[in-house]
Amino acid sequence: ISTGGVLANGLGFKGMVLATICGGLILTLIACFVGIVGAYRMFGTESIDNLRFAVMANTVDGGLEKQLEGFLHQYPDTRLIIIDTLQKVREASNECSYGNDYQVIARLKQFADSRGICMLIVHHTRKQKADDSFDMISGTNGLLGAADGAFLLKKEKRTENSATLEISGRDQQDQKLHLVRNSEKLSWELERVETELWKEPPEPILEAVAEFVTADNPDCTNNIFVVC
Repeated sequence: ISTGGVLANGLGFKGMVLATICGGLILTLIACFVGIVGAYRMFGTESIDNLRFAVMANTVDGGLEKQLEGFLHQYPDTRLIIIDTLQKVREASNECSYGNDYQVIARLKQFADSRGICMLIVHHTRKQKADDSFDMISGTNGLLGAADGAFLLKKEKRTENSATLEISGRDQQDQKLHLVRNSEKLSWELERVETELWKEPPEPILEAVAEFVTADNPDCTNNIFVVC
């Protein structure tokens, strides 16, 4: 809810990036409207105009995409859909296979890609430890294989007020963020970044030009540059 709130208000996310104001839909399928009202109060308001909620939805095979299509038609400003949780919109099955996991995420991804929106799907982890944190995601590797990326929030102990957020994806560098819990706002705040984002090394030619073109010499149209 806090993620949808900062996007709907155009605020910063975890003190790092500025978010553009946009509409959002949160399928809070494990909550009720009473809990939603309580979450709103953490923002010091009773509502956020362009953030909408639903506490019931069909499954992927049962018409979820049609429901979402109708919502997007009614609220075209929507750029973010959060589904909490995946298990509530997938078909009940005793079979756990890579193919089934991949298919459910691939269908939701295809829906989001074709409509130019972002879809954030909440899922759970297993209790078993793993060398690779993302292997703790409940299910098979098909879930992460079909998604563009994943955020893994992990605490060593349930009662701790500190956690790590690990980030992995196709088009982004792997990162690890250390967070602390704000007990008053009931939200996670960035403490430090363990892995800084990769920065492209400076281009020597552009740096040489930038040094030559200064306030005292703004016009360099008749100059020839030689870079060794």
